[in-house]
Amino acid sequence: MSLENGKTLSEAKGEVAYAASFVQWFGEEAARAYGDTIPSSTPHTTVLTFKEPVGVCGIITPWNFPAAMITRKIAPAFAAGCAVVVKPPSETPFSCAALTKLAVRAGLPPKVLQVLPTKDPEVAAALEAELLRRGVRLFKGARAESVRRTDDGVSVACDDGRVARGSHALLAVGSIPNSEGLGLEHAGVTVDRAGYIPINHHCQSNVGHIYAAGDLSGKLPLSSVAAMQGRKIAEHVMGMHTRDHRHLDYEKAASASASESAGCTSTLSRMSVTFRLQVTARAITEISSAA
Repeated sequence: MSLENGKTLSEAKGEVAYAASFVQWFGEEAARAYGDTIPSSTPHTTVLTFKEPVGVCGIITPWNFPAAMITRKIAPAFAAGCAVVVKPPSETPFSCAALTKLAVRAGLPPKVLQVLPTKDPEVAAALEAELLRRGVRLFKGARAESVRRTDDGVSVACDDGRVARGSHALLAVGSIPNSEGLGLEHAGVTVDRAGYIPINHHCQSNVGHIYAAGDLSGKLPLSSVAAMQGRKIAEHVMGMHTRDHRHLDYEKAASASASESAGCTSTLSRMSVTFRLQVTARAITEISSAA
């Protein structure tokens, strides 16, 4: 998981334990899937309810918790007696493959859990057909340019001229840096149009004694990435960057783009922890003096 997702080893171990807790919980609940007896308004009759499997469950999971979000969904499905087809994100397929292998080793029948580890045009077409059957209108191959309030709802204008109309609009704007109000302009720090601070491989801004990490750096908004940036800053401040070391390669960290999917992505709110590290000239002076 650390190699695939970019989490630290301790975070990865914590998620594995977290993922296992769902299996344990719903495994115990499977034995208590009782029906209910409901009082009837008709004399001499009794109303009974039974809980039965609904059939095969299709599950789409996000990349940021590649193990826990899978067991959180498949464990209750198994407890209810349902088979499962899992579509893990293409960025983190190996965690799902490892979970499947462990499930089979634990005694789960192989055909009960099926995995689609890559993007499959046939599956995408089947999902699209089902969404269309349910009345969902898909705008594929277009990006939203503006959202306007109308007399009876909202309208979303796309870059290809199409307009989507409805009662509500859910807009995902991505991460926003916490650079406002820091006084960066007074310190002479360059900030781009989005509010991020351009940095070099030492996480330095254009002002040599001011560094940026986490959400301010504009890199991947992962706590593990921010923590490593903090280590790189400390190394540079302490003069340890002159020894043999490797620069951060952000291209090798896991990432995801919601725009890849054609309206068929189901994601959970990303509980990513952002990290902001501000190092001022005074702080660096104090650190250098202490060294």
